[in-house]
Amino acid sequence: MVVITRAAAKRQQQSSNADSIVLHRNIIKKKRKKQVAGQHASSCISSSSPLQSNAITSTSCTFTLSAFNTPNSNECLINTPITTTASSSRFELCDHQNQNDVIGINDSNQFISLPSMEFNQTDNNQQDQIHDVEDNDESDTKTSWPIIVGEIQWCKTNRGNDRMCMCGYTYDFMSQTFKKNIRYFRCSKKNIGCNAVVRICIDSNMHKDSNNVEHNHPPDHHNVKRLLVLQKIKERVMVEPTSVTRIIEDEYVKHHLNDGDREKFLLPASQASKFYKIRAKMVPSNPKSMNFKVPQLYSTTHDDDEFLIYDSIHKKIGGRLMIFSTEVLIKILCSCEIIFVDGTFKTRPIMFSQVYVIMGMHLAEAIPLVWCLTPKREEEVYEKIFKVLKRKSIEYGVKLEPKYAYADFESGTINALEKVFPDIIVRGCWYHFTQSVFRNIQKMGLSTVYEKNKEVNIWLKSFMALPLIKNDILDAAVELLIKNVPSSDKSLIDFYEYFQRQWFTRKPPRYWSLGPIHIRCNNSLEGYNNRLKYRFGIHPQLWPFIHFLKAEESLVMMRATQIRNGIYRYKTMPFSANNERLRKKTKQLKNLSRLFQLGSISLNRYITNLSTFVGEAAKKKKKNNNDIHHATIDDSRIDDDNI
Repeated sequence: MVVITRAAAKRQQQSSNADSIVLHRNIIKKKRKKQVAGQHASSCISSSSPLQSNAITSTSCTFTLSAFNTPNSNECLINTPITTTASSSRFELCDHQNQNDVIGINDSNQFISLPSMEFNQTDNNQQDQIHDVEDNDESDTKTSWPIIVGEIQWCKTNRGNDRMCMCGYTYDFMSQTFKKNIRYFRCSKKNIGCNAVVRICIDSNMHKDSNNVEHNHPPDHHNVKRLLVLQKIKERVMVEPTSVTRIIEDEYVKHHLNDGDREKFLLPASQASKFYKIRAKMVPSNPKSMNFKVPQLYSTTHDDDEFLIYDSIHKKIGGRLMIFSTEVLIKILCSCEIIFVDGTFKTRPIMFSQVYVIMGMHLAEAIPLVWCLTPKREEEVYEKIFKVLKRKSIEYGVKLEPKYAYADFESGTINALEKVFPDIIVRGCWYHFTQSVFRNIQKMGLSTVYEKNKEVNIWLKSFMALPLIKNDILDAAVELLIKNVPSSDKSLIDFYEYFQRQWFTRKPPRYWSLGPIHIRCNNSLEGYNNRLKYRFGIHPQLWPFIHFLKAEESLVMMRATQIRNGIYRYKTMPFSANNERLRKKTKQLKNLSRLFQLGSISLNRYITNLSTFVGEAAKKKKKNNNDIHHATIDDSRIDDDNI
């Protein structure tokens, strides 16, 4: 029993297919010859006049001629039976120069005159037409096309090998030799016997020469375009979590398909199943537990730098902690004296508790530098994050020692910062301060009087404005407010007791007494969290989340480069704190402080003027079937959804 491999069987099948194609073409060629000969004979008969028959009979030969008188006096000789019985008979056909001359038939010295006939010319015309048919058939089957050198584009075969596209032809990789610096590519149509081979320089990927064998098929620019578009779709499908159908539609639109191209393409819905299978092989399924492996595609940046700098599961912190950043971003963080820290919950993958973001004030602009997926919102988790960053900074040859940190008033964050960085000054966000105070105004039933009574409104706003005055006059300002309670309503006394308990005992003034400084809150980070919500969506899956996070890293790197090159602008990135409006407010605060120090305005007037920096309460809006009020600052509404 003879064993045949699959490759050998495939080659044998291709060879038999090629032989059958050649045999079929030869049969068609013979049929065409017979068909043309029959058509020519029919045309001669149909154009001739009635038959004139002359018969000559002699003792030695019998000759019968059928002459057809044509309109132009030219005759065609056809179907002429000749019978000879003796070699002594002499038969002559004389083709005279004049078409109207006679042909003499000599038998025993007798001449019979017949009309002149055009025998040789007719036969020659018939042979010429048959020869033309042969030439046309040969042009259809054996015409060659030269190798044209032009722009080289690349795609992949189904097996993942390189495929070169050039001037309507595709060439598949054969072999390479580093000694000669050459790669060999053969025409993709080798199944029809095309042996054209081109040579490409390895170092430059430019055309060098060929084997001087021409193609046996014409170029197909539409098919080449189809292959290039499908290659682009495949590349995007393997790295993007976007819908496959949407990616296909985008690429179809980008490449401006014409009518000839559209004939080669399938509709996006019909094409999608193929690419879903490709994605399933490349992209892992969404993890359902914390025990999962992160592929290299999601642990590196688009520039193949390390992006997942820490990934571990600890029982002490209650689960898995993932920290994303790069060496360059960590070095930028170490150069920042001011950092901003905050967490967001809407954009977290469902298995994690929050997305914890750390920004740095880099050359007067706040940019995000570290992203963390945390299992819990506790002090141990935050402490672990800052320790990892401190250790990584030492590995990169720098040291993380921020002087100021802006955060909300979460005790876990404040305690972790002060443990890891003993000399740091933690400042609470004024925005979060006003939010907290206003929520308690609502709880105490003061919302109505806050909105309708102007004196009560100013008095309550003055408490919200206390972080804007200097710490050395804070006690005097609070004492002044207690002496000037606008109403004897017990709710106002309860409010003061709450303020004293919460903002002097639990959260000492050192965390929220800011003074007329430029940075009063971490609005830049709040704005960035809002950007993440619209960029990532609500509770995205893990792999799409990391994919979009890699895009954020690329954007931050671009902006950091612009900042270092001196490219500043007032309206910068969506999360930038660098704007003209903020400068104007800061200048106004400093002017009021200077006027009070000079004695131009009293303490009461100073506090009242500062209360105008607290915006009016936002109108009620229904959210999750609950009425929620938002305090505002700087005469504009600020909340988690609109920053």
